[in-house]
Amino acid sequence: MIINDFNLVEIALQIKEYIILNKYVISLLILLILIIQCIIIFIIIAFIVFFCFIFCSFYVYKFFKLNTNNYCFFKDYNERVRNILNKYGDNEIKNVYILRQKLPLLIFKIINILSFYKYADMFIPVHTSLIFEIKTDKKQINKFLKVEKNNYININENYNINRTQDIKYIRFNRKNRECLTLNQILTKTRERVSNDKFFNWHIFSNNCQQFTKELLTTMEQYTKSNKQFVFQDTKIIVDKFSDFHYYLTNCTFNVYNLLQQIFITSSRV
Repeated sequence: MIINDFNLVEIALQIKEYIILNKYVISLLILLILIIQCIIIFIIIAFIVFFCFIFCSFYVYKFFKLNTNNYCFFKDYNERVRNILNKYGDNEIKNVYILRQKLPLLIFKIINILSFYKYADMFIPVHTSLIFEIKTDKKQINKFLKVEKNNYININENYNINRTQDIKYIRFNRKNRECLTLNQILTKTRERVSNDKFFNWHIFSNNCQQFTKELLTTMEQYTKSNKQFVFQDTKIIVDKFSDFHYYLTNCTFNVYNLLQQIFITSSRV
């Protein structure tokens, strides 16, 4: 009889612990749901405020006849790019390749939304960049650096090459190839086009294709075949983009640039 009573007490204690544990789990789930709801509400309010600001500020700009197409944000390389240039920028370039690929799906969808889906009906844009084969201090070992312009100038040591990309080899003659370094190419291009145009991005007038063109021009390699490989005819899109679409796109990418700078700075602290 005593054993049975003991078993009943033990079972009752287990049930009590189970109920307490379930209450704890349920409380955590409710708290998590509330946090998610608050985040969603905050994002919705932020989007509403942002688009209201864009709409109102656009017409203020138009009323005072100010430039609504301003895209200048960056004035220099970021720290990671500077470190790469300090390490490899003065080394001799052995070969250069033009890389062409379809625009990342996320960026394509963002541009579609910002243009109210006028972009999707025309063509799929391509992203272009240059791959520099750099001579290193180690014998028979070269470094491949990808130089491109996204929302700012980016140089990568690690990147993917896949079958969806097109690669074109640039044929240098010996005169152009001698003593050519990445720092020389970037510096000459920067001096020729100005800092604002060199470091910053614009959806049509200063995008990745334009950046690739300027680097090729500096290397005296902006040939007819390279031009055909790099450039797409965007006139039909430019004609359909209104001033408001330009302004909305620029403001969106400027906010993105600002957030990126904040998070990059905070991650270094």
